[in-house]
Amino acid sequence: MTGDRRFLLLGGIVFFLMGVASLLVGETFNTRYSRQTFVDRSEEPVKFWFLVIFYLLCGLVLFGLYFTRISN
Repeated sequence: MTGDRRFLLLGGIVFFLMGVASLLVGETFNTRYSRQTFVDRSEEPVKFWFLVIFYLLCGLVLFGLYFTRISN
């Protein structure tokens, strides 16, 4: 069971860093139909911000799950 907690923390770190890196660079990954493309902030701002918020929220949810499993 301890391995599960570590994967939650690792996943949270990866998602959160992807969101922060996307904010700094101005591009983010768009994996649609098994093609990896980039979404630029200036060309498609709605999709860019949706993906960045999704990455940050996934990271925060995984952090929360990690910390709730520690307290139990």
